Amino acid sequence: MAGGTSRNLRLADWLYTFVKQHPEGKTVSECRDYLVSERQNVGKNRKKKGTYTFSSSQICGVLNSSPLFEELGEIRQTYLTSGGVVKIYGARDITEVVDKIMLTINSPHTIRKSHPRCIKVELKKRGVEI
Repeated sequence: MAGGTSRNLRLADWLYTFVKQHPEGKTVSECRDYLVSERQNVGKNRKKKGTYTFSSSQICGVLNSSPLFEELGEIRQTYLTSGGVVKIYGARDITEVVDKIMLTINSPHTIRKSHPRCIKVELKKRGVEI
C-alpha cells in the first residue's frame, strides 16, 4: 500500500487482522459492521468512542488497492428493495506480500516508511530496518 494517510494504514491493518481470521472471505459490509461494532470500542482512550469512522467506499478502496487483500469471488445478496452482486475479499499470506516488497530492495527505489503495521512487523523479523 503506497503512501496514504495514517488512518488508511491503520484501517488496512485492522481489516487484515479481521479478514485473516475468516478464510472464507468477507464482504465490505461485513468489514464495516466489524469496524463499527467491535473495533470502535478498542483502545486506550474510550472517552473518544467513535473517533474512527469509515465509509463503505473507503473500506472498499483499501481492500482493492492494498496488496494485503485479494478478491476471492462474488456472491449475490438480496436486500429489502433490491439485490446485487457483492465482492468477497480474502487476506493474502503476509510472507508473500513481504517477499514482493523485498524484491524492491535491490531496485533503485527504497522501502517506504508508510506500510501497515503487519507488514512492518514482518519486515523487522527479516532484519530490514525501516
